[in-house]
Amino acid sequence: MRKKDVFFLSLVLGVVCLLAIPFAVLAQEVQWKPINERVYQEIYQLPKGWESVVPEDKTLVMFNYGTLQGDPATEQNALAFEKLTGIKIKFIELESSDMVPRVTAAMMAEQVEPDVIQAAGEEMASYTMRGWLADITPLWDASMYKHSPKGFWESSLIKGKLYGVPHVTRVMVMHYRPSLLKAAGVETPKTWDELVEVAKKLTKPPNQYGWAFTAKDSLTTTKYMLSFLYARNGRTFIDGKPSFNHKDVVDTVQFMVDLIHKHKVTPPNVLDISDSEIIAMFNGGKLAMAPMWTYMTGIMLDPKQSRITGDYANTLMPAGPGGELGAAIMDVFPNTVNANSKKIGAAMLWLDFLRS
Repeated sequence: MRKKDVFFLSLVLGVVCLLAIPFAVLAQEVQWKPINERVYQEIYQLPKGWESVVPEDKTLVMFNYGTLQGDPATEQNALAFEKLTGIKIKFIELESSDMVPRVTAAMMAEQVEPDVIQAAGEEMASYTMRGWLADITPLWDASMYKHSPKGFWESSLIKGKLYGVPHVTRVMVMHYRPSLLKAAGVETPKTWDELVEVAKKLTKPPNQYGWAFTAKDSLTTTKYMLSFLYARNGRTFIDGKPSFNHKDVVDTVQFMVDLIHKHKVTPPNVLDISDSEIIAMFNGGKLAMAPMWTYMTGIMLDPKQSRITGDYANTLMPAGPGGELGAAIMDVFPNTVNANSKKIGAAMLWLDFLRS
C-alpha cells in the first residue's frame, strides 16, 4: 500500500474514532464536585467547565410525565435554566399510559431524542438493565443524603452507579367535592364500608358518580390497588416473598371490582378513564370522589384551570379491615438521561440544576 493511501486511511480512522467518543466522556471535563457546597446553597452555582457541554443548537428534549399544568415549578425552572445557560428545554408531555410505550419505541430504535426521560421509580431497573440510561454517577456523592431521605435514591442507585436524579414525588389521596357530599347529607368516608355507603348516595347516573379511578394503564391501576392494600395494612411481599395470593391482596382486588360491578358507584367506562378525564369529570360536577395523586390539588386550586376552586378538598384514603386511616402510597420520579443522546453532558447539567 502506498504511503499516501496509508496516510489517508489513518486520517479517516482518526476522524471516525473522534466521532465515536461518547458525549459522556466530554462531560467529564465538567467539575461536578463538590456537590453539597455548590448545589445545595441559597444560590445555585454552575460547575466549572459547564460551557464545554452546551450543545450547538442549545436545546434539550425531555419526555415529561403528564402536563405541566400541575407542575408550574418545573416550567419556571426550565426558564431559569435557559436564562442561566442559554439551553432551552423542549418538553414533550405524555399521559402516564403513553410514557413507557414512547420510551420503549425511542430506545429500541436507538434514537438520540429525547435527551432526558422522566421515569417512574419502578421503571428504573428495566431501563437500566436494557442499557437505555446513561451512567451519571459524577452527579452523586453521599452528601445528598443530607437533603433527602435515602429511600428517594433507592431506585436511582443501581450497583453503585447513579442512573437518575429524583425530582418529583407524589402521594395518592382521596379527592372530593365538599358541596356534593353536603347536599347528600354525608361525611367524608373513613372506612371501606363508609366509602361504599357514601358513594352510593352520591351516584346518580348518568350525570353524577360517587367514585372513579384511573385504570387506562395497568401501572396506575396497580398503584390504585396498592393504596387500598396499604390502607388495610396489607403487603405484596411478606418476609421477602411475594404474597400476591394472600387474602389481603385478593380481598382488596375484589373490593375494587365490587365498587364497579356490585355497588355500581363508578362510570360504566371506568376501565378506560385517564388522569385527565378524572380531572375533567371533577371540574364538570360529574364526579364526587376519586383516589388521585397530589399534583391534582394544584390544578383544582388554580382559577385558570379549575371551575371549582372553592369546592374542592382532599383527605386520606379510607381505611380497610385491619388498617388505620393515614396509609398512602408515594411515587418517586427520577429524571434520567438517554444513553443514545448526543447531549449527555448538557442533560446532566439540567439534572444538576433541577435538584438545587
